[in-house]
Amino acid sequence: MSLAIRVLRFIERMRRPLPIPVSLPGSLRNGTSQDSVQWDLSDTTAQPVMKSLWWNPALFSVMIPSAASDLGYLPIEFSSPIGAEYGNAVLRWFPAQGLPANTDAPACLVLHETGPTMIAAVSFARGLAKQGIHAFLLVSSGYGERSERAPENILDWYRATIQEARRARDVIAALPTVSPTGISLLGISLGGFIASVAAAIDLAFADVFLILCGVDIYAILKSGNADAREWLERLYALGFSDDQIRTECNAIEPANVVHRLDRAQTHLFVGRYDRVVRPEYSDQLASKIGLPHGQYHRLRCSHYSGVIFLPWMVKTIAKQIR
Repeated sequence: MSLAIRVLRFIERMRRPLPIPVSLPGSLRNGTSQDSVQWDLSDTTAQPVMKSLWWNPALFSVMIPSAASDLGYLPIEFSSPIGAEYGNAVLRWFPAQGLPANTDAPACLVLHETGPTMIAAVSFARGLAKQGIHAFLLVSSGYGERSERAPENILDWYRATIQEARRARDVIAALPTVSPTGISLLGISLGGFIASVAAAIDLAFADVFLILCGVDIYAILKSGNADAREWLERLYALGFSDDQIRTECNAIEPANVVHRLDRAQTHLFVGRYDRVVRPEYSDQLASKIGLPHGQYHRLRCSHYSGVIFLPWMVKTIAKQIR
């Protein structure tokens, strides 16, 4: 059987519904949680990004419906740190499988790519759940259940998703059967850029897995890739000049904060032949983090053919989390 067919069959299996926990504490269905984020403005390099992302830690609403969706996950809504502009944030909970009832398990928050179906992120989430890890897919504004809230300014969207990712960690930590000290973060493509910043805020996540991403947002926007061109044209249409775009990018640039990450708990997977996020940008990311050789995986693939490594990455990442 060819590798391509095996990968397609893996993805098809990931589409099948998963069992959902039959009971949850009723208080969690319409409750509150508390931000645990801790801001550090003493790091002068990271300070512009921290100030750009800062919000006042507060109590916030969390809503868990009593019924699962027919796709095999439990949808969770919570208040976005930026307020009502993008509506409530949404997590899809794919519960850990194959464990005894009421057994705590580690968790992983997954940040998706730009594809409208988020198929890579869904496949990672389902695959991790099958490996006995609670997986949570954060649905960004403009996607899935939030498709009617598509933002005009991609850079504001990027900033808001970083904030929601950090708050999502506190939602996950309060859920039953989740080990609160074992919450990891995984980001794919654009989600990887977001994950690298969210994880660097206050090191609240355990392991951090960055897939097909790098640094230098402004250079990538100007690179001419199809997605980048679309986002750049949208910013021009809103009246942004190149200098303004560069300034806005600097305020959310991973290169300014990833030195804060724990190199022993950070893992980078990139494509040697990637023409969306070119290898030099991934190399810069690895260098700024100070990644050991064994945690920087240069795969023989492009940005899109990297899907052939998805089953292997799921198993590798699950082993690290456990």
